[in-house]
Amino acid sequence: MKKAKQKNKGFSLLELIVSVALFTIAIMTGAGLVLAISTAQKKAVSLQEIQDNIGFAFEAMSREIRTGTNYYCGEDNNDLKIGALDVKDCPIGGSPDGGIAFSFVNQLGDIVVYRVTLSGQLEKSSDGGTNFLFLTSDKVNINNIKFYVHGSDPDDVLQPKVTIVLNAKTGEKFVLGMNLQTTLSQRALDY
Repeated sequence: MKKAKQKNKGFSLLELIVSVALFTIAIMTGAGLVLAISTAQKKAVSLQEIQDNIGFAFEAMSREIRTGTNYYCGEDNNDLKIGALDVKDCPIGGSPDGGIAFSFVNQLGDIVVYRVTLSGQLEKSSDGGTNFLFLTSDKVNINNIKFYVHGSDPDDVLQPKVTIVLNAKTGEKFVLGMNLQTTLSQRALDY
């Protein structure tokens, strides 16, 4: 009688090495995808944060500036409207080339001021520059803002308008930036 050959059950060493290598490659690929998705999520949150902050600030400023009068363009953060009738232009390409503070009289008769702090936050005052409230989060840094004012003098024939140009960044690890510009004209006719 012939003895039947016994089959060895289990894996050979080569099969075991190949399967461990394939499993390791699959795990590393999966971990890389998870890290890439996490990075994309953080970038999306930073982008959403800057869009929300700047969008809110632009909308709040736009709504109030359109119904305001007596526009005043300040050359620095301390160059603010003193009297309700003070006006000052700073056109594009003029001297100065835009201002970094902007004041006007709102529809309630209050002197409103917009400017950027040294820490890069946009702030607003509704009492002529005595008390300020932040319009943007401390996570959003406004690097540059320019207000360009045309036709603020009531004796000229130009309809008053304001152009706001803004550059902002957000994020610590993933720095994202945004450049925005808007032009607003005074709702009431100036003639």
